[in-house]
Amino acid sequence: MSDMDSEKHLIDQLKHRIRSQQQEITKLTEEIKSTKRAYRQLEKAFYLAPGHVYWKDKNGVYQACNDQQAITLGYQSGKDIVGKTDYDLPWSDRGDFLHQVDTGVMENQAEYVVEEPLPIGGGKEALFLSRKVPMYDETGQVSGIIGISFDISKEKQAEALKLQNELAKRLIQQLKTIAASLSHEIRTPLAGVRLGLKSLKMFFESLISERKRLLSLVEQEEFAITVDDLKEKQAYLDKLVDRIDEGNAVITLQLKNMVLEQVDTRQFKPCSIKRCLRDALDNFPFKYEEEKKLIHIEETQPFSFWGDPLLTKHVVWNLLNNALHFIRESDKGEIFIRVEQHEEQNVIYFKDTAKGMSEETVRRIFEQFYTKRNGGSGLGLNFCKLVMEAYGGSITCQAKENEFAEFILSFPKNYDNKILESFQNFV
Repeated sequence: MSDMDSEKHLIDQLKHRIRSQQQEITKLTEEIKSTKRAYRQLEKAFYLAPGHVYWKDKNGVYQACNDQQAITLGYQSGKDIVGKTDYDLPWSDRGDFLHQVDTGVMENQAEYVVEEPLPIGGGKEALFLSRKVPMYDETGQVSGIIGISFDISKEKQAEALKLQNELAKRLIQQLKTIAASLSHEIRTPLAGVRLGLKSLKMFFESLISERKRLLSLVEQEEFAITVDDLKEKQAYLDKLVDRIDEGNAVITLQLKNMVLEQVDTRQFKPCSIKRCLRDALDNFPFKYEEEKKLIHIEETQPFSFWGDPLLTKHVVWNLLNNALHFIRESDKGEIFIRVEQHEEQNVIYFKDTAKGMSEETVRRIFEQFYTKRNGGSGLGLNFCKLVMEAYGGSITCQAKENEFAEFILSFPKNYDNKILESFQNFV
């Protein structure tokens, strides 16, 4: 086989592998969409479930519970119980009994159904029918228990209990299955594509090496694909691998934020708002190329802040995604982003002139699960609020129906000036 035939064969192999990867990425996209829909359903089922729904780790520390249990115990919401044990709750004197039950569930790895008479505060006591099952991590090891308890003090009729038990069994199965495998189901296809891209990267490297050898024999311009072309494609694959790594990081952040309703601040560092905005706009997955022309940005007063570039980019992406959705829906509008430094705080103004909002929507826009979009989850803007509050700032909204909607992101100026001055040298 001649050198020319060998090169053609290599290029044909490359084309075939690229087509295979494109099909794999399309399949992955659909799997991720399906998993996200399942996760949203799980979230709603968890918070709206009747009775008490809770999750404890191996040490008996509550990792999550629904609002109904918290209200019964005199708290305002489920997040007030996260981090506590049964010894911290109104039934603390029954803590040893509950710990013994939970330990038995984990050691025997079996479902446990028990009637538990427990004090609920205010001198009252209730009888709970509890169903508990072990929870497993991705390695198959027991990591805690999931439980559902119903107050049967006033309803201990056989038929009512049978129906409640069946409902509890279905809910427990959903929680156990999705909670244990959600992370695995999302990351497994991503890992497959990542390995495929790495394989392609190695293939490109060998192809470039072979190409250089051939160029020593014949004139370069005789070939349709140059070494620079192949290097450009290799750089593109490197970028795809980076995007998948970033996607994994965002998935982890979203899952943690949804359950605990807080942002981990341990990785915060000085950031440039100019760089964050540039990165967000350069990498945003626009549906149509012409949508880029709808965005007008004014950053004559850039600033630095204490936060996380990845979180900031996804705050901007959430705002962009919503604005572009309503621009498409109303067939009009543009986006205006303005960066300003004020005396007491730094501010980003994010405004779109699509369809605006009603007063009720403005009032509720940051509530979890509240949405006015078809197919929306109501989680995006709540995520933005969590991030901005973690930065020590805020996000607010002002709007006029059928005219505009403007989000105001305020960043504090309360960090060490020496850190900022040294960081500014690299901006």
